[in-house]
Amino acid sequence: MNSKIIKKMLLVIAAVPMIGFSGLVAKNVKASGFDDVYSVAKSKLGDPYTYGAVGPNTFDCSGYTQYVYKKAIGVNLSRTAQSQYNTTQKVSASNLQKGDLVYFGGSKSSISHVGIYIGNGQMIDAQNRGVVIENINAAWWNKVGYSRPTNLNSSNSGSMNSNNVVSNDTSSVKYVAVNDQKEIKNSAKDNFYNHVLTDSKYSAKFKNYGSAYKGKTVTINMKATDANGNVYYRCYSNGTLLGWIKGSSLCSSISYQKVQRTMTVSNTPTSAFYNHVTDSKYSVKRVAAGASYAGKTVTVDMQATKFGWNTNYYRCSYNGKVIGWIYGASLN
Repeated sequence: MNSKIIKKMLLVIAAVPMIGFSGLVAKNVKASGFDDVYSVAKSKLGDPYTYGAVGPNTFDCSGYTQYVYKKAIGVNLSRTAQSQYNTTQKVSASNLQKGDLVYFGGSKSSISHVGIYIGNGQMIDAQNRGVVIENINAAWWNKVGYSRPTNLNSSNSGSMNSNNVVSNDTSSVKYVAVNDQKEIKNSAKDNFYNHVLTDSKYSAKFKNYGSAYKGKTVTINMKATDANGNVYYRCYSNGTLLGWIKGSSLCSSISYQKVQRTMTVSNTPTSAFYNHVTDSKYSVKRVAAGASYAGKTVTVDMQATKFGWNTNYYRCSYNGKVIGWIYGASLN
């Protein structure tokens, strides 16, 4: 055989495995590992839920999974939970791996929710309480299927050493969604941070001075309690995120307004009269027993309303003398 032909054949044979090897490397680089996915996913813990939102600071369920996969490893997922299930590789419960998607709803053709599986029967997802870590087996979820958007590196999604087991990467800080308003104390000594100071999962960085918001009312959507019982709140001012601040720098937020009316103390009042509303800003002392004024008509000049209350407090006078604040349920 001609030596030139033999050389060409050898070159072709040698090139074949190189092409295949190059393709595998590119696939693994693109797929990356579960750690990359989880790093982005957990950075959004506590962010609020908004229907139709796709990030970067508020999400619905499929907007969250779409954001995480795109941001972490460049994988584009469809927009809705149903379409994400329809367009990705299906897996069985026995083959479920960290990074796979878990779907919930009425059936495989009626999917309404999706989360990212993180191991040990848990997922991280965006739901009404915001982005949280929770069990995939719960009374309010009906699992209908699983899928794998891409093959993540086995070194990350498989068996890990004790320092890297994501499912055990839990914090002693417990989070819960709330809906409240509070006021920054005039004696506030704490500042706002991007994360709870005592949470080892996050790097807490300074965001705002607490002293700059003394006396101002803030809206709260998340509460955190650490292992020592310290409470933190994530606060907003006029829609702008201020950050997390220690609860000791906050007090109940009560708004006051002038009114002019008469009311009658019930025949069986359930509360007494106090020198101030039940507000941590003030020293509240009992002035008179409600029963002492049962059935009597009092004049009201101030009304106090606290966010989330169903009933107000009223400042009452009798025969021209202030007798104090009483809970509205004791008045008619």
